[in-house]
Amino acid sequence: LRQQLARAHKRVAAGDAAGALALLADATAPTPDDAVDLAYVRAFALAIEASVARRQRRLPEGIELARTALTALDSLDEAGRARADVAALRVKVNDALELLLEAHDARS
Repeated sequence: LRQQLARAHKRVAAGDAAGALALLADATAPTPDDAVDLAYVRAFALAIEASVARRQRRLPEGIELARTALTALDSLDEAGRARADVAALRVKVNDALELLLEAHDARS
């Protein structure tokens, strides 16, 4: 899993969030710490994809991606959700979701 996470993180850094998600599609976490890291990388990649969807005006898709990212983060145990990087990402994803919802409402 650590190698998968490292490869996925490199893909995200290179701008290939979809590729990162594909790498992690069947990944499972053997420990609680691994579960946090896996959820974080998945949520980060989903947030990037949501941002791309917003810029391309694919608002319903972006909303779904952002909600999926939040679900991944919210599924963590209390200690995982309290980790500083996870909490910060959750705030950013929630802000992105609000922007998507506002843009969607403005178009409706």
